[in-house]
Amino acid sequence: MRGQLLQTNRLYSLLSSQNVVPSIPSGVLSRGVLLANYTRFADPNDVKSPPDETLAIQVDHTIFGNPESAALFQGGTGRRSTIVLSPVENPRTQIRQQLNITSTIARDVFSQQSFFQVSSNSFSNGEIRGQLLPVDPIPPITHSARMDNAQPVPPYSPEYGEHPRGCAIVTIDCSRLFMEYLVVHNVEGAVRAQAGVGQRGESGVTAFELASASSPIYGSRLISGSERSALFGWQMFFQVFKVGKAEPVLRGQLEADNDYFAYLSGTQMVPPVTTSAVGCGSFDLRPDRVVDYDISHTVRNPSAVALYRGKIGEVANVGHIDALFPTYQSPLHGSDVRLSSADRTSFREERTYITVQSSDYPNGELRGQVLRLLTAVCDPTGGDPAPAQFLPPDIPASQQFGVASLIPELYYQEMNRVSPASLVAPHWLALACAWVAVVVLERRAL
Repeated sequence: MRGQLLQTNRLYSLLSSQNVVPSIPSGVLSRGVLLANYTRFADPNDVKSPPDETLAIQVDHTIFGNPESAALFQGGTGRRSTIVLSPVENPRTQIRQQLNITSTIARDVFSQQSFFQVSSNSFSNGEIRGQLLPVDPIPPITHSARMDNAQPVPPYSPEYGEHPRGCAIVTIDCSRLFMEYLVVHNVEGAVRAQAGVGQRGESGVTAFELASASSPIYGSRLISGSERSALFGWQMFFQVFKVGKAEPVLRGQLEADNDYFAYLSGTQMVPPVTTSAVGCGSFDLRPDRVVDYDISHTVRNPSAVALYRGKIGEVANVGHIDALFPTYQSPLHGSDVRLSSADRTSFREERTYITVQSSDYPNGELRGQVLRLLTAVCDPTGGDPAPAQFLPPDIPASQQFGVASLIPELYYQEMNRVSPASLVAPHWLALACAWVAVVVLERRAL
């Protein structure tokens, strides 16, 4: 037997008898794995009809004999529910089915308010159950940084052929001051990366070392109260050092003045693709409809970077392209993209995404939804307000699809009233580093 590790699914669930509510005898050892992909298709020529939304599921389990029933239910972890969102037609040992769902069900799925359950003759109320979780969920970003060689103190003078640049995005769990970060840069020979405290134009002081130096940098840290104050006072920065240089060659201040961000990954493609590449970007939409952008990615052989109209999970439509960026090699930065009035509305309502195409993946190797930064002050007394409702009447994508372990309103409520151990979703960066992969088993004659 052999299994190939691939990054081809957007959702997963680990099914177990221990998850069934109410509980069943502990001696039951049935298990299962669910893998799923969500697809949304909106006909551009039919604006009145709702979009077609599907959830393609693949379930393998160990229940002995033929299962009695299987279905997707509404409900959170550990909660009993009889609300069936979508039943399965033929609940055999291997389930392969495409479920037709609604936008409401999709919100339940991506906000982790749905579970899959398989019942048997012995346990009619469920023998195995598992919560649906997003693979590599989009993090609830509160700060971003545009990194360049002009911000170090003193500024770094690039050598011939150098163009040091990068981006950083940060998410924070206010309940325990747990910060996670992603940094993407193009510094060759990077030997050290660190976080510092200080205003723009000040050399500042070192706060802590980042997890690594080579791009991309994933890391996490429990920060102190003074570091929290620096972060939310826009006085924290990231900087990168290279071999042979005593001073930093790249620096970026963590701020919230660029209202939009994008986290680029292969899992956001429709369908997802297997790639180690990643990217991030920050954006500012000006009153004259010009998009000021700064994007860094690690795609090896890019061929195009484009801006499309569409929600998370929506199939790309060449007729919905907003703009083709003038260059595709990382880094990209400029203020040379102007949107139409309709495209500006889509951008504001988080119905716009970026793709990075490559020679290996001509339809796109990376994709990232352009979302607003979430508003938070991380009040240590627990007084954080829920994030603002940005643009009614359409619910922004950042409040629909896997942007946090819960939808943002619930996420911030939970952060202020429950212990971190009770939050069931894995951390964004842990999932970004360790894929939840589909293993295809093949029997071969030796």
